[in-house]
Amino acid sequence: MNLKRFAAVFLVFVLMLAALPVLGESTSSGDSRFTMAPLSFLRTGQAKKKSGDTPVYASPAKGAAELARIPAGDSWEVIDEAGKYYRVRQPGTGGFGYVPKSQLSVDARIADPALRDALCDSLSLTEPAPFRKEEYLTLSGTIRTEEPVDTLILYVWDERLLRVERTYVKQLDKPASELSAGILDRAVPLNKISGGRKQIVLEGCGENETFVLFRSAAYISRELEEPDHITGLCGCVPGTLKDGKVSTAWVPTAKKSALEITLPADGHAALITLEWKVPSAALTITQLDENGGVISEELKEERFYMRSVFLSDRARKVILKPGDGDSCALSELRVYAEGYPGHAIQQWDTMPDKIDILLVSTHQDDEFLFFGGAIPYYSWRDDVTIGVLYMANCGRLRYREALNGLWCAGLKYHPLFLGLEDYLTYNAQEAAARWRNDEPEKLLTRVIRQYRPEVILVQDFNGEYGHAQHEVTAQLVADCLKLAEQEDFDPESAETFGAWSVKKCYVHLYDQNSIRMDWEQPLDDPVITPMFLAKEGFDKSKSQQAYFSMERQGVLYDNHLFGLYYSSVGPDVQKNDFMENITR
Repeated sequence: MNLKRFAAVFLVFVLMLAALPVLGESTSSGDSRFTMAPLSFLRTGQAKKKSGDTPVYASPAKGAAELARIPAGDSWEVIDEAGKYYRVRQPGTGGFGYVPKSQLSVDARIADPALRDALCDSLSLTEPAPFRKEEYLTLSGTIRTEEPVDTLILYVWDERLLRVERTYVKQLDKPASELSAGILDRAVPLNKISGGRKQIVLEGCGENETFVLFRSAAYISRELEEPDHITGLCGCVPGTLKDGKVSTAWVPTAKKSALEITLPADGHAALITLEWKVPSAALTITQLDENGGVISEELKEERFYMRSVFLSDRARKVILKPGDGDSCALSELRVYAEGYPGHAIQQWDTMPDKIDILLVSTHQDDEFLFFGGAIPYYSWRDDVTIGVLYMANCGRLRYREALNGLWCAGLKYHPLFLGLEDYLTYNAQEAAARWRNDEPEKLLTRVIRQYRPEVILVQDFNGEYGHAQHEVTAQLVADCLKLAEQEDFDPESAETFGAWSVKKCYVHLYDQNSIRMDWEQPLDDPVITPMFLAKEGFDKSKSQQAYFSMERQGVLYDNHLFGLYYSSVGPDVQKNDFMENITR
């Protein structure tokens, strides 16, 4: 590991500390400045009800006194989260209370107030000394303010969860206009902070206002350790679902076609996660209250290998029923209490009906080795949606590694797995023949029609190092660009989704209309680049580390270099964006 990457990993690790509650410092409960939302992270919550008012309660608990009501469509400021409730403040009046999350639609986008001129321009994040047993998020430099401040507030904002993960408050003995950043040393211990993309923000509180002093993006790198869970407190969970092994699984039978999980009576269960060895084609999830009444019932038909089930605070039993005759196998089940660490628990969204970019990867690891920083770069952007499709089934362990890597790299949507045979050959005809019975053209065309990508990315026509399955994947994409437009090809998917015309297709290492992507460009911060995140993602493919590396294959078969194989919107001019010339 080179020095830059080592420093980046440590920086990321330090930032994890910020996820904890306040350490050793507290604010006066009577000071109204600390009951407002952080200046840098203002959010609004709009009542979901189309008619009638939404109640505001005195505390985040069932049976709490009602304080006020939010008329349909009105908005309140969201101050914080408390389990299954938002803490809110009424604009104008300053009244506070709690509203169930299910009843507010929250805009959680981060605000971007400008930094004051000449304020804290010397502040910077510093990597910790590697020999210390305890590591902390450290700011170096001098804090200078126009107005004396009596309190400093350090926030860590998690960009995946869209919420403040940690707040540290330092109250000064007396107001000051100049302070050493060392006053915040040991404020944020690294071993207490979650992994992922963060915004680090320092705000100062003066007598009259609060203002932003410092802001920096950061990435916290760490292994995904299993968080604490309360599965052992639940009833009727088979032992095979608690051993952490993909190889063991619960399989529905005619005698026991559903799982009935009994939740703890205290009502603190908030989330169930399901990891499938073989995912269900259809899964009905029913939540029951303490009297056996149905709270909710939903049908999930996406083939997710990792699925999350958000629980009602009234739920005391959850029934998981695969479809009749569904040949599925559930390998792991976990139940988490309120306040679970969302960064470490994969909570995938369904790929939207319309995406911008579809990245087609032959195997689980090719998505980083040969596409470089494409996934983190376009996942980071708010104006682009990117989805990932894997062609070959490299085994359930490799699926788990792929999900871990994609989650680390910032992908939002659960990837698709076609499940074709994985077979090493350097003969393209042999590779194509082994997939022939699965009718891969129909499978791929259906995906293109269903998700309607504007752009497709695919691997080298020569298979990078000659892997024939890579070659066949590239040729299949080239063929399906045209097949997806023809209504007489696979009429069933054409009738279901309609024909679709992809506007552009880029092929890795294609030597015409070439484009070289800059995966080293900063993503808000010099440390965080698409390539840095891609390397973090590939590191999760533990089973492949002995055979491949980003430093070998990724450089030898340059994962920055692509060619525009097909375009219906003209040639690239800027040659720095797969979305060039695409209007939506």
